[in-house]
Amino acid sequence: MTISERAYLIGTANNRQAIIPCVISSRVVAGKGIPIAAICGATLFLCRHGFLNHVKHTGDSLELFQSQQGYTGQDLYVAAQVVVDKGFITANETAAIEFAYHIFKTLKIDSDKEIEKWFDNFKNGAVRTL
Repeated sequence: MTISERAYLIGTANNRQAIIPCVISSRVVAGKGIPIAAICGATLFLCRHGFLNHVKHTGDSLELFQSQQGYTGQDLYVAAQVVVDKGFITANETAAIEFAYHIFKTLKIDSDKEIEKWFDNFKNGAVRTL
């Protein structure tokens, strides 16, 4: 299985012309069980298009999601840095390292031990003082 078959990363779309192809592509990918990862504003994209109405998720704020027409996933919102559920990896704007960690784990890009070492290094720093 190639990486493109194992994960689909989505970013924010500032260009309105790009939104329709993104929605269609996202629905196809989700329908095939390929993981979708979204951070910051990309979680809002998933919210606006109904992807978060049936999976546990997080993002920049519940209030922001609740302001979107058609959002019914408020009972599934988790106030956390990252949430992984049913093939969706969602993260708030301050969770870049945790977000990458969960993507790496999902993709199995290395052994669990090496991924843990990477996470520890980037989360806590390479140089530590007592």
